[in-house]
Amino acid sequence: MWDALVDLIRSYAARNRADAQQKNKEPFQEGRYAFITSYSTFAAAVLAFVAAIAFWFQFGAMQDETFQANRAWVAPINARPLEVKQPSKRILYGVNLPNLGKGPGTNMRWSMDSYLIHVPASRDYRTAKFRENNLCDGLSPDANGGEASYPSQADQPAPTKTEITKPGIVWGGDVASGSQAIVIRGCIAYETVSRTGHSAYCFIFDKLNFSPDLTKVTWLTVPCPNGNFAK
Repeated sequence: MWDALVDLIRSYAARNRADAQQKNKEPFQEGRYAFITSYSTFAAAVLAFVAAIAFWFQFGAMQDETFQANRAWVAPINARPLEVKQPSKRILYGVNLPNLGKGPGTNMRWSMDSYLIHVPASRDYRTAKFRENNLCDGLSPDANGGEASYPSQADQPAPTKTEITKPGIVWGGDVASGSQAIVIRGCIAYETVSRTGHSAYCFIFDKLNFSPDLTKVTWLTVPCPNGNFAK
């Protein structure tokens, strides 16, 4: 679009300069020649302005392409319950967020949350209502230096064990009976190529069966219909 506009103005200015030169050969055309010359100067100024804008947009596009080619992509791949902690019976889980990009993600800062949701008929969670995962809003990297994620680590658990600390999210009651499932969600902010990246996750832990001592619990783990994204 910019190239076509620049070519159009350049062509128009050239025609006006040629017209001015022709008119200069005619007698008693000084006023008209001055007008055409002024108009040509104006057209040249517009051309320079448009060219400057085009260069700015092209430069910005080149910068963005460089960023996309070299940035980190910390991506939420999966999550799984690890164990039921005794005696509190709080559930520990891990989230796998490998870096699928080209560069490191540094100064990682976490924001996490969890809540309970009723298990829908036939466990079709597409029909369930989930809270919006807005934990990335206002979340910035850790200026004091946080964890780092590198592309060479193919399957980096980050963190390996994270305890759900939301009050009430414990083993027992509706979770044990299977009438409610646990929704875990979170966001990570990190620095990459002097910019901020965000990765959000949301997963469902649905209990299927368990041993009396809770040493063996079988879970159905599925991603939420929304709330998983990277930007």
